[in-house]
Amino acid sequence: PGTTRLVVWLETADGTVGVGETICLLEFIEPVLAKTVIPLAVGEDACAIERLVRKVEGAGYYHHKRAMVMALAAVEMACWDVVGKTAGLPLCKLWGGPYRRHVPVAAYVQSDDPDHVAREAAAAVAAGFGTVKVKVGMGEHLDVELVRAVREAVGPAVKLRADANGAWTVGTAKRTLRKLEPFDLEYMEQPLPLEDLAGHAHLRQLTSVPIALDESAYTLQDVAAILDARAADVVLVDPHEAGGLLQARKQAAACEAAGVPVTLH
Repeated sequence: PGTTRLVVWLETADGTVGVGETICLLEFIEPVLAKTVIPLAVGEDACAIERLVRKVEGAGYYHHKRAMVMALAAVEMACWDVVGKTAGLPLCKLWGGPYRRHVPVAAYVQSDDPDHVAREAAAAVAAGFGTVKVKVGMGEHLDVELVRAVREAVGPAVKLRADANGAWTVGTAKRTLRKLEPFDLEYMEQPLPLEDLAGHAHLRQLTSVPIALDESAYTLQDVAAILDARAADVVLVDPHEAGGLLQARKQAAACEAAGVPVTLH
């Protein structure tokens, strides 16, 4: 629809203002936010975030959980803003302190023209990016050419990821990943449709390319299913798609316990 983010301003009785955001690429998110999540949040303690999450979950959206979590994320994040302002501390200190001084960010290139993605990737590296992600899932031969062009443009030292957005079947993934192994991908993101955890687990046994799951890993329960199925080498968490910062932290903790690396979508 054009707009990519919904921003929520939350004001408490003492005048503290919290700000949160979520995605709104899907048209159902705004009405769920306005008609269900916000009315349930009004009158609650902004610092009682676990209670708010459980209250919204119990409001009938267990059948449409992905609609609920995307709408909830904006209010949940605004609540955490209130928590930090009330405590007078950044959330990283409330959550145990900063772990790293700098957070690396990946450049993202998308085109069906290998020459175009090669130029964009080279420009990103020149600008200081150490990781590049390229969109694939456009056709078996073209996918290989896109990855080849980017690898040749950025050289061997830059980390390279690819994202198929669930466009492949198991057969296509088996053939294509074999062809992509020489390009030293950091991981292949979501090669198969999100429901196919068995297929992703099967691919992990067939290729040296690590398998990362994103669309399969929206909710806390999604991540539990991935870990149970041993379906991913890497899990991509996203507060907008998990229901907020608290749920994303729970997802990361579950992965940590299972020895599965996590990055942010």
